Amino acid sequence: MFPTFVGDDLVGGRLFNAGSAIDTTGMRITVILPDGTEYFTTEIIDDVFSIPVDPITQSGKGTIILTSDIYNTKTIEFDILENGEDIDFVTSVLLSQFEYTSDGMYMATVPATVHERGEYLALQAYSGDLFQIGVDLIVDPSGNITVYQTDDAPISLSIIGKTLHTT
Repeated sequence: MFPTFVGDDLVGGRLFNAGSAIDTTGMRITVILPDGTEYFTTEIIDDVFSIPVDPITQSGKGTIILTSDIYNTKTIEFDILENGEDIDFVTSVLLSQFEYTSDGMYMATVPATVHERGEYLALQAYSGDLFQIGVDLIVDPSGNITVYQTDDAPISLSIIGKTLHTT
């Protein structure tokens, strides 16, 4: 989800699945705002969706529901912040599909467009049971993150980077 604030008239985000393309054929994304109003779109271009809404009038929790004939239904809560309020310091991404590389490692990439925090990041990797683990991490100048590990076990990656704070 892209940060959403009171007064916004658009809710949007980017779909992400490490290691494989997402088939958006027949996919529907519904947004439910804190006041209960619902909007939807079936238009997803390059894994990005934008849903026009009436100007948002209150902060709180919104809900995104992704339905598809191909994938399981996914429900995600997101924060609607007061105008000027800061976004979270951490973006968490689940990496569950790794590609085997010729040097015996497994690799997954998180595009910069998923976290939108630039290239100066602090990264933490966690195993499925939430223990911090060691993996090799490379961040390119665009902010794309490449993760290398010795097996293809799913991990959670915490991406810590810039927010709206200026001090």
